[in-house]
Amino acid sequence: MKTHILCLGDSNTHGYCADPNDCADHGIRFSEEERWTCRLQKALGDEYLVTEEGLSGRTTAGMERLILKAKSVDCWGTKQPNILVVAPPPIGAGFHDAVMGDGCVEKSAGVAGQLRIICERQGVHFLDAKDCEFNKVDFFNLTRKGHAQLAELL
Repeated sequence: MKTHILCLGDSNTHGYCADPNDCADHGIRFSEEERWTCRLQKALGDEYLVTEEGLSGRTTAGMERLILKAKSVDCWGTKQPNILVVAPPPIGAGFHDAVMGDGCVEKSAGVAGQLRIICERQGVHFLDAKDCEFNKVDFFNLTRKGHAQLAELL
């Protein structure tokens, strides 16, 4: 039986492409060859089944509700993942500094640090994707290169 990996997230998990020139087909969603979830599936091979549950516009609060739903019997009953990857909206990306003003990146970095501590205490792995490449359009979504970097990190 395959190891099931359920990836819950926002537009980055969905594969939204903010810069159509960065997308192979110049569309608004990266192709299956470009998205981190699909690249992860390819890297892991046939012993794994990676399922995308990404939704553009999903917020951190939305992620909390989704995680609670994922813990419910209904979701586990239908997806039955062995591994749950939660990819919340980027906390330290330049988006926050561009939109919110000075000091937000530092505050956001503090949130990432707190999440790391919480994960460690719960025995959950934590990966900070802050070093992955984000686009220069909205400073929030991954570039094609960023998708490849995230898949490699995972």
